[in-house]
Amino acid sequence: STADVPPEIGHLIIIDRDVDPVTVCSSQLTFEGLLSDVFSIKSGFIEPPNTKEKFLLSDIEPIFNEIRNYPIDKVVPVIQENIKKVQETKAKSMEISSVSDMKQFVTSDLKQTQEKKLNLRICKNFFVGFPFIF
Repeated sequence: STADVPPEIGHLIIIDRDVDPVTVCSSQLTFEGLLSDVFSIKSGFIEPPNTKEKFLLSDIEPIFNEIRNYPIDKVVPVIQENIKKVQETKAKSMEISSVSDMKQFVTSDLKQTQEKKLNLRICKNFFVGFPFIF
C-alpha cells in the first residue's frame, strides 16, 4: 500500500531572496562549474563556440577527472604540465631510430599521448579567451 512508502520529498524550504541576496550573484569556482556556466553542459557534453565538435565530460577522461573539482587557479598548472608532457613525447618520437623503439613507442606512449591531446583540447577551448595561460 502507498501508506507504507515514505514520500521522496519530506520537506520544502522556500528562501526569499531578500534574506539571501548574495547567492544569486555567486558563480561556480570549480573547473566543471565554470564549464557549465560558459558552455552549458548538456547530457554530459559541451559544444564550444566556433567548433562543430562535442566533447564528452566523463570520469574516463583522466585529465578532466583530475581537474573537474579543482578551483580554476589550480587547473592551469595541471593543464600546462600535461601540455609539456605531450610536447616531450612528441619530441621523443622524433628521436626514434630503431623498429623496436618505434614498437615500444606505439604500444605505450602513443595511445596515452593521443588521449591527453583530446583532453587538453577540451581544456584549451575553455581558455580560448585567456591567451596568456598557454
